[in-house]
Amino acid sequence: MSASTASYLPEGFEAATSALERSNIFRRRGNELYSKARDLAKDVDPYKDLRGVQESMKLYQAAMVEYGKALNFLPNDHRLYANRGLCYKAVEDWLKCKEDAQQCIKLQKNYVKGWLLLVKSIWELGKHADALQELQNGLKAIPGSRDLLDLQAALTSGCQARSAGRSVSPACTPGNTPSVSRSNTPPRHGTPP
Repeated sequence: MSASTASYLPEGFEAATSALERSNIFRRRGNELYSKARDLAKDVDPYKDLRGVQESMKLYQAAMVEYGKALNFLPNDHRLYANRGLCYKAVEDWLKCKEDAQQCIKLQKNYVKGWLLLVKSIWELGKHADALQELQNGLKAIPGSRDLLDLQAALTSGCQARSAGRSVSPACTPGNTPSVSRSNTPPRHGTPP
């Protein structure tokens, strides 16, 4: 390997021999970038600090790249899809968030984070009935999941509040995803695994 090629490889990459070790190097870099982006986004007032918002977006995008590199070595690691999906969620790229969430739960049917990302991304794409159906699918895969039940309560109460006094189906009423603040649903809490 040439000196110029080695200069952009992560520290320890050449010593890593297995696909898992190499993937973990990129995953850890993605996690570090994600944490920096999340911390920066927490401290930024989007109405006053456009530079801070731009910097956090760049960090999320860099984390996405690192998770993508990790997936080159471990394409069947559901956690990598979930982590990258969290980055897409943070930058509000709902379609890509949905795609990664779908891949995540395809690989690991009982992974709560994957179901949360899938339901939230579909909801944000304005497909409320589909989001509620996926939520039911998630509850079938993980019966009694506290996180999914909390999301269900938030979505249905938000639908009911928005549709009060109207004859429109709550599943089709536009609006943002009601917030569900759980410790394992970043970007505000926790670092991806």
